Amino acid sequence: MFYIKRIIDFLLYSNIYIALGAFALCVSTFIELAIPVQLNYAILVFFSTLFIYNFQRIFYKTQNAPIVISDRRNWIGKNQNTIRIMTFIGLLGTITFSFLIPLRIVLLLSPLCFLSLAYFFPSIALRKFIGTKTFILVLVWTLTAYLVPTLLNESFKFSLKEILYIISGFSFMAAICIPFDNRDIAVDSKEKIKTFAVMFGRKKNSKIALLFSFIYVAMISILYFSGDLKLSFYLCHIFMFLLTIIYILKDQEGRSEYFYIAGIDGLLIIKGILFFLLEAYTH
Repeated sequence: MFYIKRIIDFLLYSNIYIALGAFALCVSTFIELAIPVQLNYAILVFFSTLFIYNFQRIFYKTQNAPIVISDRRNWIGKNQNTIRIMTFIGLLGTITFSFLIPLRIVLLLSPLCFLSLAYFFPSIALRKFIGTKTFILVLVWTLTAYLVPTLLNESFKFSLKEILYIISGFSFMAAICIPFDNRDIAVDSKEKIKTFAVMFGRKKNSKIALLFSFIYVAMISILYFSGDLKLSFYLCHIFMFLLTIIYILKDQEGRSEYFYIAGIDGLLIIKGILFFLLEAYTH
């Protein structure tokens, strides 16, 4: 069991797991919008996620107060060499696959890269502004995994369908990102980061997450009943909605890192797998 835990911790805390989630989310978008899966782009998103998430871990401050110590932060503190190696691998992969996608997409992604760096870079630290920590995170994820894949379709034209789909994506990402602010209340309070969880408390923050989950299912329902979404895809979204609701309601003080990283981040991987299987078995 000790070695199994070490492997799981490595996958979760080295950010390979969340990078797989980013890859899966991009693939699900391609499938759902009937766009040929652009593997080069999905792999680019995998490596860029690996790079960004590990790069910010290099700047983590050592926390000595028991209230803010966690298995994740302990692992990061003890494995800085691993974090640096994963950062380098992520950067190398990002640079390599940037040459394998259209230049216009690279130019579009560049501001998102700078925004992601400014999110945590000590001299800027955009996440410390009131309410921006989760908003910036959700915005970058939405643009990367929902908007940009649609732009890779050469026949793409903005319509109400795409707008509703992107709103649904933003709402889904908000619903699963907001609970992380509950996990980070102690650290964010210590570092004076004004998240909704810090300002309004855990319960109200969870209600905000629930609100976004209902916006998500409402947008998806409009797409389905207007004939812009297949029944199988709609049912998949309903399943994801129910899983999201369960995780939000189960989010209580004292939950382990596995609950958030393996569980909530795992929703991205589940979504990708479901859409991949639907595509494979309906053709």
